[in-house]
Amino acid sequence: MNLKIEEIPSREEGGAIVVSLPPLTEGERGEIDPIVPPTSGIRLRVMEQKGPDQYLITKSYYGMFLRILKATSLVCEKRLGRKFRILIVSDDRPSCSWITDIATKVFAHDGHHVIHQIGPAGSSRLSTPYASAAIALNTDIDVVIVLTASHNAIIWNGLKIYFQRPIPIAGDFMKAISHTALDLREVPLAKRYEVETRDINAQNNNYIATLIEKILPLKKLKGAKVVFWPMMGEAKELVDLFTRFGTRLHVIHKEMDPPDPTRLNPDQIREVVRVIKEQGAKLAILVDADRDRVVVIARRGNEFVELTPNEIYTAINNVLVKQFARNLINVRTIPSDPRGDGVASLNFITGVGYKHLGVILYMLANVEVDPSQVSTGVLYLERKGKLVQLQDTAPVHQAIRDAVQAGTIKVGDHLIAVLWEESGGHTFNILKLDAVTDKNVTLSSTFPLIADKFPAVAVILLCELVERGIDLFAQIDRSIISNRTVIDANDHEKVKIMGNFMNLIGKSVTIGGRVYQVGSFQDNEGQTEVISLTRDKTTIYFRPSGTGPNIRIYVFGPQATAQEELTKVTNDINTKFR
Repeated sequence: MNLKIEEIPSREEGGAIVVSLPPLTEGERGEIDPIVPPTSGIRLRVMEQKGPDQYLITKSYYGMFLRILKATSLVCEKRLGRKFRILIVSDDRPSCSWITDIATKVFAHDGHHVIHQIGPAGSSRLSTPYASAAIALNTDIDVVIVLTASHNAIIWNGLKIYFQRPIPIAGDFMKAISHTALDLREVPLAKRYEVETRDINAQNNNYIATLIEKILPLKKLKGAKVVFWPMMGEAKELVDLFTRFGTRLHVIHKEMDPPDPTRLNPDQIREVVRVIKEQGAKLAILVDADRDRVVVIARRGNEFVELTPNEIYTAINNVLVKQFARNLINVRTIPSDPRGDGVASLNFITGVGYKHLGVILYMLANVEVDPSQVSTGVLYLERKGKLVQLQDTAPVHQAIRDAVQAGTIKVGDHLIAVLWEESGGHTFNILKLDAVTDKNVTLSSTFPLIADKFPAVAVILLCELVERGIDLFAQIDRSIISNRTVIDANDHEKVKIMGNFMNLIGKSVTIGGRVYQVGSFQDNEGQTEVISLTRDKTTIYFRPSGTGPNIRIYVFGPQATAQEELTKVTNDINTKFR
């Protein structure tokens, strides 16, 4: 592509280039400090398309990224009270080399020790899951920044920020960065800098190999044929991982914009099926630009079917419990598939994003987290068919005591904690139940605790289960289907739509001739995050997206009516409630 960058006023000052920031419009202020908090980090438009393969990074976009980068430096240093060691990496989208360079110059100028993923000069390529995990696998790394817009189109980019633990920053921390960014007037960049390089990919793959051995040792993956489509870039870390296990991997080298495997069109599906047939494979794995969204197209008899993350992870979890007698703690987001809840020893339901899921993991392991992440968290424990909102660990520990008393788990057991969401994230951790008394419940892990998306483990286990001949479709109640859609909405429209339904919470609403009870899920400060519509065996959820300008709507219900109900509810939200 032809990429141009608008010049921005600057001056030399000692060993720095000091950039004068363009003033912000009201719209740009809203992008830096959005009304609807993002699920992780912040995403900004970075380029304008001026023609076929002609793109421009405007000085306004340049200035907005500089603001967020500098504010992150200032806020992290203030919280730590010292200079820090930071890993700066990016996905493979075209603007990332440029942003990696300016990010490195910002943090180097401020005196922080910068680390890059080893690779070609001028690049520091790493997936979001591997970058996040690096903060647990390397005890000397304080901060991680991933430059990515995930599954969004290439005109977007953004920052995912991790501080001391592999969990996205949220709450007061993210607000502090946004507010600091708004007040900046200039940003100095280092003219010269040095970086340390590390092979974070290899560290992660070593960790994954050890973890998988404890969950389900691999027997069939060696020599298996798998089709793999990284929809933007190379996904070197996953190619290396499959190679490590002896998989015969066929990579589709075709970049898509946007790189979103959950939005395949019929031609793309036919292309993948063609390659599966040609290669004699049983399935294809498709991932987005920063490798935290996963879709599978699998052979089933003479047909090929697309498995959504909901179905993939529900099936894996059910198989691990039912066929391999593993003991699961199920931690899922509210819109995620409930068809695996019945097999778990404990069930937790959270708000969307790992800023909620990760808090539950740390609660289980008695690890302290930023109090604002608990207060702004949507955190529920399922107890005897009801949901208990969690503000501390007391209900969690009581649930574990009750499970021990009931004999479903016992002291000394290794419990597999699965953290997952419907859009593709899935994370395995192993916790050992060390002690249970009237006063304390203690769980520990010999592995670093990963509290962010880490789906590579689930992807490998999925391929192993398929190669063992296990029918994953049979692990899911097919009388129920799940699906989702979106409607376009800016932040103000999101707030209005949610507000209109909040007035109906606890009441009933008739849509398409069907009567639904209106419910909600709230954070610990009482802020409504998700609306639910329920009737008989159907549940419809909707929420404002934290990663794009839309409202996301999900359905779980009978095959005969669920899709029709989703369509009618979507139409009503779009026409009557905005």
